[in-house]
Amino acid sequence: MAGVFQVMAYRVRALDKDDPLFMSKIAKIATTETISSKELNTDWQRAASGLLVSIGLHLPDLVSFLLCK
Repeated sequence: MAGVFQVMAYRVRALDKDDPLFMSKIAKIATTETISSKELNTDWQRAASGLLVSIGLHLPDLVSFLLCK
């Protein structure tokens, strides 16, 4: 799971154009997985938060909207 989130974060950082629909779907996956999991696995949780940071660098309003929901 951590590897998948790391690859997704790398992909988002490499984007030249912002694709809000793509980033919105990925951000929802990362936040849902982080919130719904009861286990403490810091590797993939850290990778998921890194993905959210990568998305926030491109679309800060999207991440703040998802986190304040």
